[in-house]
Amino acid sequence: MTPPVTLLRNEPTPALFTATGEPTTNLVETASVQFTGLDAPLAADTLSGYKNYTLLALLFFLQEKNMDHSTYIQKAFSYWGGRDVGTVSFLDRRDLLDYLTRVSDSSRFVTDPRAPKAADVPTSAAPETTTAKPAAAKRSAEDMDLDETNENSFKKLKEEMERDWDLIKDSVIAKERVIVGLHNFMSVKATKPFTYALKYAAEILRPNQQAAPTQQPGKPGSKPVDPKARPPSTAVPSSSGKPTSSSSVPPPKDVRSSSSSKPSSSSSSSKPASKPSPHARIPIIIVPPSITAALTIFNVKPFLSELKYQTTDEAIQSSFNGSSEKPSMIILDRKNPPPGFPKQYHIYDSVDRFRTDDWERIVAVFATGQEWQFKGWKLGAPVEIFARVKGFCLKFQEEPVNDKIKTWNVVQLNIHRTKRHLDTQTVNDFWLAVDAWIKEKKADRFLR
Repeated sequence: MTPPVTLLRNEPTPALFTATGEPTTNLVETASVQFTGLDAPLAADTLSGYKNYTLLALLFFLQEKNMDHSTYIQKAFSYWGGRDVGTVSFLDRRDLLDYLTRVSDSSRFVTDPRAPKAADVPTSAAPETTTAKPAAAKRSAEDMDLDETNENSFKKLKEEMERDWDLIKDSVIAKERVIVGLHNFMSVKATKPFTYALKYAAEILRPNQQAAPTQQPGKPGSKPVDPKARPPSTAVPSSSGKPTSSSSVPPPKDVRSSSSSKPSSSSSSSKPASKPSPHARIPIIIVPPSITAALTIFNVKPFLSELKYQTTDEAIQSSFNGSSEKPSMIILDRKNPPPGFPKQYHIYDSVDRFRTDDWERIVAVFATGQEWQFKGWKLGAPVEIFARVKGFCLKFQEEPVNDKIKTWNVVQLNIHRTKRHLDTQTVNDFWLAVDAWIKEKKADRFLR
């Protein structure tokens, strides 16, 4: 008896019929399958003879044979709805496809599900006779040849599966993003240098160079000499006969009083240079000031730090106690940055109070496509701005791209309205782009 999988191999497009006997091409409506040469059609849920797959499952697999396996699985669930038709597993995919498309001549998994089992054969049907011995020996030799063929096909299947596994593994590794590595899996502070501790210890343990006022040598009980105290006046006889003291000599002019009225050029030139701002090594990220933008100063911190997108209203309720008053600046602590890259960022939505040094700290700008966002900027027009800083546009996946964004050097980042598990990949793409830009443009300023 020929198993249905072999019939399907010989006739890949059999006639399909509904439960009422009408011809159809829709597998969902298919109740029976008619192969050429059979007196009666086979039920669609008949076991195919290839493991436990039904004939209907093999028909759908053969129909979608050009799909990759993950897409095939997804389409099968949506195609059949709640019906338990079954899908071909990844391990069986190559062997079954080769058998159905005649790439291989046989498969070790093909059996006839309609053949009676050994336990079902009555004992009277197989009487013991002396003439049965040569036939049994012949069957034994055939079984040995079949076992050898099956073993060879199994080895071939195993080699093909290992080759496929290597390809899948390489494709998965190429898409991986390292979140925790050898340098930061124990603690974020593992890569932080502690050389500043030696400096502080040296300053604390260094002996005080400004010694206390010394006593006069040889007089242990004498009072300490104050270096600022005036020496006592000594009387000196003058020509007029009146004693005069050495302290009557006019004191030198007060340099400070004379220079206070007219500052000299030398005093101004000797002024020490102003120290850089303590925030000079902290990068700045700019977000749109519009409250209707996808990313605002209210929801930027949970998105970039906690890898979870919230709407502006949700962020106001959860992080700002329902207050819609804008903060002037947000401090963002990045989780697990690469070794040497900044951990802290300052986030603004306005540049009105920027100092000269703040403009050089900008590393990323989120834009919506509105030119009024850059009113008052000292870096020029938007085209010039995005030539000097890294530009981004965050939008929902189904929204169209603003025409202005297409003309600017801006990276588009898409988020889904409901699938929050996709936010992690979007945030990782953002940080990868920012890290690459800092390494190329601002390594001297921000990399340690």
